[in-house]
Amino acid sequence: MLYQKLLMGTKPYFIHLEHTVGFELHRHPDLELNYCLKGSYDIQINSQTYTMKEGNLAIIGSLIPHAYLPSSDVLSLTIEVGPVFLKEYFRKFTTGTFAPVYHFGKEYSDSHFVQELQSLLFEIADACQNRADHAELLFIGNLYKICDCILHAFLIDDASSPKHENDYLVIVNIEKALDFIHAHYTNDITVDDAATLTGYGKSNFCKHFKNITGDSFHHLLNRHRIETAQYLLCETTYSLSEIAPMVGFADAKILCRVFKSFTGITPGEYRKRANE
Repeated sequence: MLYQKLLMGTKPYFIHLEHTVGFELHRHPDLELNYCLKGSYDIQINSQTYTMKEGNLAIIGSLIPHAYLPSSDVLSLTIEVGPVFLKEYFRKFTTGTFAPVYHFGKEYSDSHFVQELQSLLFEIADACQNRADHAELLFIGNLYKICDCILHAFLIDDASSPKHENDYLVIVNIEKALDFIHAHYTNDITVDDAATLTGYGKSNFCKHFKNITGDSFHHLLNRHRIETAQYLLCETTYSLSEIAPMVGFADAKILCRVFKSFTGITPGEYRKRANE
């Protein structure tokens, strides 16, 4: 299981256009859309396998386990949005019900929202391919419109229940902790700091954090620090003594120990391989 947010950079959404499909089983709090533009491939959602063909859209809800099975000659558009981007509207996607995969055809030929949805998805894909000017503005505008179209066209049940409401609140609270990691990983932050931020006691916080992310707070924090260190080792000439405090470690010795526990090699070996 993986949590995607820390791989998304500073943007509150994720858009990726890829020519091959294959991704191991994972889950995350964000809503994920996968649109098949070319070819076909299998997608596993909640242990059920679906075949995606050109024009098909998969809607993967928050915390739903899913995987993309390897295929060739495929072009797909992947979009992720969560509570940071959708704010209070994200609740609609966690308390509502959607079918996992939509096979666009005659059934939706008269739906204005479905036609607009397809057009918006194509615009995003085209902007990705052609590196369009002001693409970020197009992405943001289209993403809000896409989510609105999905709610109008595909929402099956909007009957909120206490359980759904609780799930939504847990996701939002754990998002606060993940944003905290993102903003303060260079500092000496602790589980207690994050628990206080979310309003949970330490024990409850650890349980919810593990359930949402599939990882412990401390391990995920260090993973993000090491991934940042890997970038600095490849893209800069900073020494280990300079990099260590930049990624939240007291000194180079601690950085080396944690780095090797995650990667199996020392930072020096990593930099040497990256420069070969």
